Amino acid sequence: MKKTALITGATSGIGKATAHEFAKHGINLVLCGRRQQRLDSIKKALSKETDVYTLNFDVRDREKTLEAISTLPKEFQNIDILINNAGVLRTKRTETEDGLEMNFAVNRKRWKKK
Repeated sequence: MKKTALITGATSGIGKATAHEFAKHGINLVLCGRRQQRLDSIKKALSKETDVYTLNFDVRDREKTLEAISTLPKEFQNIDILINNAGVLRTKRTETEDGLEMNFAVNRKRWKKK
């Protein structure tokens, strides 16, 4: 049985490189990111090597994150590998809509189901 990996921040940098490497090994991929066009492009390239499902959401938004994860098809629901790669570096203090400092909200916050 093939393993399945979920990668946040999969549209560039380390997340994208990890997705390409995992695809070479036939690992099914759930790619998460904020930019649908980039997700579509990566999916098209990697679908030649493995099964790919994309989720378009921003990890700063708890409700959108949980909503997106709940839409995973059955064949992608058993996550064996999690690459929690989404991140930001803001030098000027900014806050999310929930009032959390942006760097903390994206880089350290772990959502728990209510």
